[in-house]
Amino acid sequence: MSLSAEGLKLSANMAQVDRQNDQARDKYERIYGAHGLGKTAFLRVRMYGAEAFKQAEVSADCSPEQLSRKQRSFDFLLSIHEGKGKPSNPFAGLSRPELAAIVEDESGEYTDEERYVALHAKSDLDFEYFQASTSFIFPGGDARPFYRSYIEFLDNLSPVERLRYPAGDREKVERFLAQEEQRLGKLPAEFSIWELMAQG
Repeated sequence: MSLSAEGLKLSANMAQVDRQNDQARDKYERIYGAHGLGKTAFLRVRMYGAEAFKQAEVSADCSPEQLSRKQRSFDFLLSIHEGKGKPSNPFAGLSRPELAAIVEDESGEYTDEERYVALHAKSDLDFEYFQASTSFIFPGGDARPFYRSYIEFLDNLSPVERLRYPAGDREKVERFLAQEEQRLGKLPAEFSIWELMAQG
């Protein structure tokens, strides 16, 4: 039996999706896996300590601003490695999409150390986000803002980041939100924790 044109097209589309999913999983492991950025970024710092920056491959085309950012990224990791705490993050102030783009940039524009420091900044931003969203629950037991913010968070993840969260999370939280909205009414359509954080 021969496949129809529609069947062949569907099969090709499914194969493409499988390839994209495999590529995303491979990239996830390179970045967020046990042997990802967290391991490679600290390698030179552990080996060379304060001299680590001199061991990095820094392009001669780097602008003074780029060179300063690379140096500050090494200093950031060195401070953590030496148990001195986290100094000012050179990527602080960037938006979450900007940080995610840097973390997942494998073009060579950013060193592994810079990307890992950007990952720290992204993690700090995520912590602030969920701290803000949970603050709405305690005053009156209203969980709608938390459920809406979690859905918004999932919807703004990159395909690689999305692999960190269970596949059915969004649908489950949508059901919880629907139950809360039946009890308390619908949230305004424009409600957004990211917008509230930006205003703050």
